[in-house]
Amino acid sequence: MNESRPPVYQHVPVAAGCPNSSESYLSLAMEVALMGMGQQRVMPEGLYAQDKVCRNEEQLLSRLQELQLDDELVQTLQKQCILLLEGGPFSGLGEVIHRESVP
Repeated sequence: MNESRPPVYQHVPVAAGCPNSSESYLSLAMEVALMGMGQQRVMPEGLYAQDKVCRNEEQLLSRLQELQLDDELVQTLQKQCILLLEGGPFSGLGEVIHRESVP
């Protein structure tokens, strides 16, 4: 009856009149999501707050999995991975991860 289809995301140029800008709102949104998930954060103390943090990250991951990766999104992913690997102790991909950080 009511089948739910995943949303169709498309690239909308940020600056339509600017020929040098190849960024889209979709690539910028993906970049911001990856930045937020790649930072180390201390887990909140309360159980409700911990559950909320985990649920929000799970929702964000499921949204990211819905994306169809094209060349522009792969370049964005590569750029963020390089920045995370070079990010040092504040990066989720750094050598040292704080034991109380959010997974």
